[in-house]
Amino acid sequence: MKKEDMIGGKAGEQMTGQWPDDLPFPIAGTNSGLGYSEEQEDYETTFEEFWKEIVESPDGSLNIDQVKRELHDFWVMMGEVPKVYCHVTGGLISKANTCSEAVIEEADAVLDRMIQERLEEEKG
Repeated sequence: MKKEDMIGGKAGEQMTGQWPDDLPFPIAGTNSGLGYSEEQEDYETTFEEFWKEIVESPDGSLNIDQVKRELHDFWVMMGEVPKVYCHVTGGLISKANTCSEAVIEEADAVLDRMIQERLEEEKG
């Protein structure tokens, strides 16, 4: 996925736009195993550069309602992403935090096997 394809927004908003230029972009295939650059591995940096503006009120206090909304969205994603991963990889990958490159690679392999099987059926 390209940086331009990433979108952002707050809970309950229609997701439009693109990944902010000043925010470190998650990079697949880095040493974290989750597909994030070293900059993103530090949760304090992640909070300051991404979440703070979303979950804090203008006075600096935590906006509990917004935190609940973000956690709900995360909970939904953690339930739905594994279903997609499992489906596109033929049941081989189901963890939501799997690096995107691994999922794409396995999904491509599944498609290649399906194409080969179809070609063999047509021959025989």
